[in-house]
Amino acid sequence: MDVDRLQRHRIKRSCEAFVASINPHHICELASFHSAGRACRIFAPPDSGSYKVCFFVTFAAADRDAESGQRWVVRFPMPSVHDPVGKLKSEIATMRYIKEKTTIPIPSVHGYGFGRGIDINGGEDHAGNPTGLPFIILDYVDGERLRPLEIPKLPEEKSQRFYDQLVAILTQLRRQEFPCIGSLTLDSHQGSWIIGNPQLIDLNDQHTYNLSPSRIINRTFGSTIEYVFALYQLLYNSFHKQRNSVYDEEDAREKVYALEQFKGILWGWIKEECNYGPFVLMHGDLRPSNILIDSDYNILAIIDWEWSRIVPVQLFLPPTWLTGCDADIVARPRRNVGYTLEYTKLYSAILRLERAKEAGHESLRSIWPDDFSIGPDLFIASAMQRFNDFEGIFWNNLLPHFFPSPTDSIPEQFFQPSGREQLLTLIEKKLTELSNYQADLEAAGLSEPETIDITFHEKNAKKLEQVLQDAKKALAKAAKRRASLGLPDPDEIQPIQTLSTNEPLIPTENKAAEPSDERKDIESSSLSMPQPAQISSTESLITTIKKNSTNGLD
Repeated sequence: MDVDRLQRHRIKRSCEAFVASINPHHICELASFHSAGRACRIFAPPDSGSYKVCFFVTFAAADRDAESGQRWVVRFPMPSVHDPVGKLKSEIATMRYIKEKTTIPIPSVHGYGFGRGIDINGGEDHAGNPTGLPFIILDYVDGERLRPLEIPKLPEEKSQRFYDQLVAILTQLRRQEFPCIGSLTLDSHQGSWIIGNPQLIDLNDQHTYNLSPSRIINRTFGSTIEYVFALYQLLYNSFHKQRNSVYDEEDAREKVYALEQFKGILWGWIKEECNYGPFVLMHGDLRPSNILIDSDYNILAIIDWEWSRIVPVQLFLPPTWLTGCDADIVARPRRNVGYTLEYTKLYSAILRLERAKEAGHESLRSIWPDDFSIGPDLFIASAMQRFNDFEGIFWNNLLPHFFPSPTDSIPEQFFQPSGREQLLTLIEKKLTELSNYQADLEAAGLSEPETIDITFHEKNAKKLEQVLQDAKKALAKAAKRRASLGLPDPDEIQPIQTLSTNEPLIPTENKAAEPSDERKDIESSSLSMPQPAQISSTESLITTIKKNSTNGLD
């Protein structure tokens, strides 16, 4: 789904003006106030992201050059954040919890404030804060951001070290269990943590783009079914209220079909035994850029905990970026082979941790089996975690898995049964909204397609050439790795076999004897779906993975 370019233009201009309005001298005053008056200076240009801007300051160290002094990051939420104070409270509470309960490496917090006029610890927090803005001050971690395209190329020693550390971090997060679903936040006295409303990127973006999602997620949740249903409503809300959520009539029909069928898939996916827990802590935005490493691929710090939340264990997932691709790309059969190779290494690290008897009953193996990288569970949950990936996941993975058909077209009979008239009415509404949106786009002078900044490519031509060379080497290495493991070449993977059956779809391993009353109350889909097809090449792949996952570990 494309973004609303009118809204994005408004937000972009607002963020640019916001960054330009911050006085660098005020940054140094703020940092000095939280460092007993020590003088400091800005040592690098600010770094602006989608939701924050960071300024970097250094303090002179006694009897040493200023460059070797202590370094801090002074960070402010952007205007693109709907609730900057709520997000900041959640991040501080989560980082305090992580420091107290785990050994996960994170930066230390040296100060924070909620902006002019907001009480903190009984006083006005604008004291020492000439910016008047909400802020957080953190240690500057001198490391490199993880580059996922390099992971498959790592020598075995570095690869094993990286995966061992990553699994240790994920295992510690899995161990943190809570009574309900939400996000940690500070209590009224800022001294301890409590559980508040979930902090989600998609929820924030819908607020920012004026899609009015407040009625959907504005509380904590006591069950998986409630929460998953709320996430589905949030996904549907972006389609229903964003004026340019479709490109044309065919696209509108495809999106309605995908959303309706996905609703039925979800109810078959939720495990009754996990409905009331465990609920565990997840980072919320564990992208490679939020993992800082050294040259030996030791993990130095996990940063940016601002979107952390407590989720049902079925939504606690392994990273899908292990080959540098998002979940919607990994969901493609050809791309999934490379991801499965990396997932095998991660799974081997899980086994090594078990051998060391450090995992306990919360072992990741209990929720991530050896074939998790190719099954639908990973991709159903991924679609719920990142809405931008939903369409790619549905059409690349879920549709052929749950609805095997000789063609990729929508069955004509889908919109024909009685009771589906409202879906056709919705499609007409979306086409009218699209027409009005395009007229407004043209009136604002934004109707021309967005262009790529060619100067960027000119300045980085050598870097891009090196990336291409590295990619060629990685492909050659991957081919050798596939051959050594006996895995099929991506171009030789057999297409999904069609299956003729009228059985309703509920995967056997997830099927409950009788749905709960809560599920009956929430569920509104009565779609009949066929059984998943069995893929011989996939079964062979699973067997190979199982064999190689345990080699040398007994």
